[in-house]
This record gives sequence, C-alpha cells and structure tokens, in this order.
Amino acid sequence: MKRSISLAVVLLLVAASCCSAQSLAVSSGDAVFAPLASLPEDIAFAITPQTPGYVEDSDVAFVDLVSYAQTVGAAVQRDAQTNTVKLVLGDRELVFFTVTPEQFFDAHYGMTVARVEAPPQPDDPARLLRTTCVRVIDGDTIEIASGEKVRYIGIDAPEMNAEDETRRHLAQVAKRVNRGMVEGRELVIELGVEERDRYGRLLGYIYSGNVFVNAALVAGGYAQAATYPPNVKHAELFVTLATQAWEANRGLWAAEPERAQEEQQRQRRRETAAPEPERERKPPPATGDVGVYITNTGDCYHRGSCSSLRKSKTLISLAEAKRRGYRPCKRCHPPQ
Repeated sequence: MKRSISLAVVLLLVAASCCSAQSLAVSSGDAVFAPLASLPEDIAFAITPQTPGYVEDSDVAFVDLVSYAQTVGAAVQRDAQTNTVKLVLGDRELVFFTVTPEQFFDAHYGMTVARVEAPPQPDDPARLLRTTCVRVIDGDTIEIASGEKVRYIGIDAPEMNAEDETRRHLAQVAKRVNRGMVEGRELVIELGVEERDRYGRLLGYIYSGNVFVNAALVAGGYAQAATYPPNVKHAELFVTLATQAWEANRGLWAAEPERAQEEQQRQRRRETAAPEPERERKPPPATGDVGVYITNTGDCYHRGSCSSLRKSKTLISLAEAKRRGYRPCKRCHPPQ
C-alpha cells in the first residue's frame, strides 16, 4: 500500500458505531483498504497483524477488505456506477465509498482541521436538531429522518447536473466525500438565523461526531465558500479555509482544467528555456462576501460550475463583480 494514503485514512473516517453508517475507503488496484477505526468494534478487535490483508503504515492499522473477506467467508460486492464496496458478513452489511489516495488525503486534511470538541449550544435550543442522515443528495445537501432536506450553510459544492463533464465528475466526488462523513450517521444540525431557503430547505451547520462537516468540505477543497446574509456566523472561517485549499491545490481545485493547462505550459517552458516569471495568482475573496467567476471576454459573472467557464475563469467577490458592471449569468443563476 502506498504511503500517500496512510495518513489520510485513520483520521478521515469517524468510527462506525453501527452497520448502517457508511465510510470512505481507498481503492488501490484490486484492493480496498479500510482502517480498523472504520469497522465495528467487534470486527476490528478480531483483526490482528496475522490476519490476511492486515497492513500497518505510519503506525496506522488497515485491512484489505478483499483479503479479509476471503479469510472469514464474507463477500465483497462492488458497484462501479456508485463507486461503493459492500462487505457482507452474514446478516451485516458494511458500505464504503471508494476514492483515490489523493482524494482521501484532501478529505483527511479537511476533517482534521474541522474537528471540534463538541457541537455548539445555541442560545435558542429550538435551533438545534438531533437527527439522522438518510440520504445524501449532493456535496452540500442531505435528507434527514423527518424527510426534510437540509442545505449546508456557507458553502457551495459543484452541481450534479453541470453541463461540463469535468464539473459533473467533481460533483460526484464531492457527493461521495459528503456521504462518507454523514450518510447513516447521527447528526447535530444548528439551524441558521434564516432557517429556510427559497426552495423550502432547512439551512444548517452540520456536525457528524466531532467533525464540523461544512468546514471539512471547504478545507478539503470539495466546496467553495458562499456566504448569504443573514447566515454569516462562520463566513470568515469558510473563506479562510477555501483560500488555503485553493493555494494547496486540494480537492476540486486540483482538477481545475485551466490550472492544469497553465502548469503544463510552465513545464514546457522550463524544459526548453530559462524560466519565465509566473503570473501572480489571486486567491479567492478574502472577505465574507460571495465568490463568483468572470471570464476574460464576457460581461456576466457565474457560478463555478457554469459551462461558460470552459475557456477562462477568474474568481472574484460578488461585490467586486457588481462594481465592475458584470451581470448575473442567466444560464447558471449565480447569487445576486
């Protein structure tokens, strides 16, 4: 197993307290590595260094689910369409959402910096919900046990129905990371000052165990910061985490086509001539304002998933876009 996945695994996964909760795992060739911390206690305690598939890396213990299943007479079922692996042990089923080592590491970082000692205790107890996530809709929206849909406050993940194929893929990755943190798990949700959006969805800050999920997705690079007053409680935190993720090429930022093309061009210049000064990169907005995108030639501003951004895109604040006279795109309907 590659060392690059070792640090990612153990802290990324919140220990599963029951079989209904799902976790993330790393798919590497034919193997699927899961940390023992992601397994129910009775199963994890029975796994020893002599167990086939057992691996230690950087003082972290893992088990290859495929090798382990063959040893205990269990079954491993893969679903390539949903990127899931199911370990079936008698009448018990453990579900894992598989990601690449790189995606694992970025998500691990996000969960590490987003850990809290305990969920918040708002002045108004009515603004605190304790519930279970029954379904993850996308990277920033879930359905809870009551049937209500909850939109995460302060962040914006790629749209599942984006016209651009790359953006659709990124949306699927963000959804899988979100599922690994919340699906089937007990959650604490702090509702916003404005409790619902125009679609009737609840608006909340999501806590899964000791992980602040909204912040974890932004820090790992799987969502952008997007502030909509009056829900501004953690706006500065989200913008700071988004800037750090952008600078470190984490998560979705690592897959930006424009950035990849620029890096290839720089590499060719280094190989054929003396290095040229790199163009100064401007980070995302450093305030609590909403981030939007503009192009080199258009007069509209856009969401990050808009197909109009295929050739060029520059991230600026919504206030700055308006000050320059840009209009909201009618195709992607960005914030106004």
